Amino acid sequence: MTQSRAINKRLQGQRGIVVIWFALLLPVLFGFMALAIDLARLYQTKVELQNAADAAALAGALAVSSPSPGTFSWSNVVPEAQKMAQSNYANGVLIQHVTIDNGYWDASNPAAGLHSSYTAGDLPAVKVTIEVSATKNGGPLNFFFAPFLGIASKDIQATATAAAKLPVAPATATTSILVQ
Repeated sequence: MTQSRAINKRLQGQRGIVVIWFALLLPVLFGFMALAIDLARLYQTKVELQNAADAAALAGALAVSSPSPGTFSWSNVVPEAQKMAQSNYANGVLIQHVTIDNGYWDASNPAAGLHSSYTAGDLPAVKVTIEVSATKNGGPLNFFFAPFLGIASKDIQATATAAAKLPVAPATATTSILVQ
């Protein structure tokens, strides 16, 4: 019996070690949960925003009409792009705030981006930016587990630009779209 008392005494001296190990590993556990859940949610919201921006830019580019070469009618661009963007959801919230810019795109030099003045060969283009932030579209994106690591929320945005290559003779050609 002396041997069993010695074993019991030894086991009783180790009772609190599980609590200590749990306390030490809890931040690591929350870190992995933050990576698995919050990072996936961040990525999903970014994809939703990008899809909405792409669709809105395409809708805006399709709405450009050309009464004559070098002149474009922009009257339907913003309403069509906005209507398309606002028919999408991001982070479970219907998109309401959209930034829409229109201008011209030089297809031979895409790095130049969207510009406001027309030069020969430029294409009419629409740039759409949608963001989930503190003041827009129900944001910012709040995290579940990342606050334990000091990251409570994140602002996200997506931008898409689409340029319309309009036909020379409307009866013989169709409109094509260039997307970046």
